[in-house]
Amino acid sequence: MLASVANKAVAGRCEQRCGYSSQQQRQQEKPQQQEAPASNPHRDFYKDFGPPILKVFFGAFIVYQGLYYGWLKLEDIEKRHDSEAEIERLKAQIQEAQSKAKATLHPDEAARGGRSSKSSWYKFW
Repeated sequence: MLASVANKAVAGRCEQRCGYSSQQQRQQEKPQQQEAPASNPHRDFYKDFGPPILKVFFGAFIVYQGLYYGWLKLEDIEKRHDSEAEIERLKAQIQEAQSKAKATLHPDEAARGGRSSKSSWYKFW
């Protein structure tokens, strides 16, 4: 209670010196505090154009990744095709070499599968 009386007395002295009451002073201070801060052009740009920029970025990223994985798949198919063609070519060479080897053998050895009767089992290893 004593504090409120002291505050009123101090407020009365301010009124006499300044020429207006503390309520008028508070009313003048409030509009200054309620003013909106100046807008930042950098922030306004991204507020307006940020979502479209992100949509374009993510769209381009998805398209790039799709094309990249498509390219990898095509490359894998090409490598598989090349390796299968190489395997077939090597199989043909092996069969050709085996047929030439059988043709050069003596007719008796060819009948026994290319082994002579003098060779023993351990010379194979």
